[in-house]
Amino acid sequence: MDQQFKELMRDVQSRPGVVDVCATDGRAVELSTMSKELEKCNKALTEYLDLKKNIFPRFYFVSNVALLDILSNGNNPPKIMPHLSSVFDGIGSLTLVEPEQPPPKEGEEDAPKSALVPNTASAMNATDGESVTFPGLFEIKGQVESWLNDLTQLAVLLGEGQMKILGESERIYRSGDLTAC
Repeated sequence: MDQQFKELMRDVQSRPGVVDVCATDGRAVELSTMSKELEKCNKALTEYLDLKKNIFPRFYFVSNVALLDILSNGNNPPKIMPHLSSVFDGIGSLTLVEPEQPPPKEGEEDAPKSALVPNTASAMNATDGESVTFPGLFEIKGQVESWLNDLTQLAVLLGEGQMKILGESERIYRSGDLTAC
C-alpha cells in the first residue's frame, strides 16, 4: 500500500491540472482500495494498542501517539522518561544508572564510548523534585508494559513501607518513649 500511495503521489506531482489527475481511469477504485487497506491497518493498530492497554491499564491515560512512542522505544529508557508523568501521576522521571563502559582493548589508551543504553534505575523522582531512592537497583528489562508494571508494584511497596515507618514514628512519639528511636 505504501508503494502504491507513493506512485500515486508521483503521478499527481507530475501533472499540472487537478481535473486531469482526478479523471485518470481507475483512480476512484484505486483510492477506494487504498482507503479500505488503511482502515484494516488502523483496526489492527487499535487492537494492538488495546492489548497493551489491557496489560498495563495506565496506558489508557496516554494518547495513542505517545503510546506508540513508548512502545517503539521500550528498550531505550531515556526516551520513555518524557512520558512517565503521563503514565504515573506522581513520577516525573527515574534516576537512570549509566552502564559501565567496556575496558580499553590492548594497545588502546581509552575505550571507545559505546552506545550502551541505561537499563537500571536507582530512584524515582516526582515532578515536584522529591526523590525516593530504591532499596536496590531497579532493572528495566523486557517489554515496556512489563517493567512499568514492576515499577508500579515497587512504588506501592515503597509507599507501604513509608506508611509503616510513619505509623511507628507516631506511635513512639505519642508514647513519649523517644529512647526507642
